[in-house]
Amino acid sequence: MTRNEQKLREVIFSKSDSKVWEEARTEWIIKNIYDGETSCSCGKIPIKKICLLVNTVTKNEAIVGSSCVEKFIGLSIDIIFKDLALIKENTGYIVHLQTVNFAYDNGYINSWESDFYKSILELEFLSIRQKQTGRKINGKIISMLKRFEQ
Repeated sequence: MTRNEQKLREVIFSKSDSKVWEEARTEWIIKNIYDGETSCSCGKIPIKKICLLVNTVTKNEAIVGSSCVEKFIGLSIDIIFKDLALIKENTGYIVHLQTVNFAYDNGYINSWESDFYKSILELEFLSIRQKQTGRKINGKIISMLKRFEQ
């Protein structure tokens, strides 16, 4: 275990209810992700792909980088960051299922919007109305994320 991994464990344990690593890990969820520049709870400086974690038991928060999220939670979020960058440039871009699920799980979009988006993921061509609805949903995702970037 590296020094950074040890420091991350210490921070997570100090903010968790459980003192058993596998149990403490399950208390945490990703609350938000955004681009910026800060330091990770593991000590790495700088991180640019920032993940805000929240403990569902203690309500404590921790900021970690995308690589620590992958090690800690076991979730690769690079595709979500890629999708977010692409819809900032092109609101008509269709994001991946992982991004739709993240947006829904974190309350950025409602169940109807999630279901709609999932229904168009595999379509080769979209109607004008489907494109408009997809753009509106993408706008909601981006506007929610911008609140945290400021």
